Amino acid sequence: MALCVQVNSDNTLSAVVPQPADMGTCAYVVTTSAEYTNNPLALNAQDGAVIGSAILLCWAGAYVVRAILSALSTGDEPSAT
Repeated sequence: MALCVQVNSDNTLSAVVPQPADMGTCAYVVTTSAEYTNNPLALNAQDGAVIGSAILLCWAGAYVVRAILSALSTGDEPSAT
């Protein structure tokens, strides 16, 4: 569960009571590690690179399959002469 906190005059943090419904109004939001790790969009650079390269590999594979099918299908057409 996320917790909305505020900075006191003596530079300490304290929880805002009552907790606001909209966390966007908080000065600082403290989250648990479970909330951070369960987020599917929380990727580091290495994870993003792996996903990006997998997508590019799929596109390249589809291009190769399309090129092979195109090359095989051109032999079936009768000549124009």
